[in-house]
Amino acid sequence: MSLIFYILAAVAIISALVMVYSKSPINSVIALIITFLAIAGHYLLLNAQFLAVVHIIVYTGAIMVLLLFVIMLLDMSKENEKHKKLSIKLVALGSGGLLLLDRKSVVYGK
Repeated sequence: MSLIFYILAAVAIISALVMVYSKSPINSVIALIITFLAIAGHYLLLNAQFLAVVHIIVYTGAIMVLLLFVIMLLDMSKENEKHKKLSIKLVALGSGGLLLLDRKSVVYGK
């Protein structure tokens, strides 16, 4: 039983890493589906068959299909993306950095 757990855990971790580091959005979605299936396998090991089936139906069946259709409908080629000026990129970086600061440190200067 523990061997199956370790195999499912390895599959989930490896497919999650493939999902994050994949350059193709289609490959990321496929890796996410594999991760969801491995997590559903963990539910089966815990004797939670209903949760496993609901996890497969809801996440793998519905959400991943929606994500796949959205990715296919979007034209994600670099030729269509407008190049932004350096000043706009710096302003976006600065405003994003301000969001990460703690509110108290901004208000009280601590």
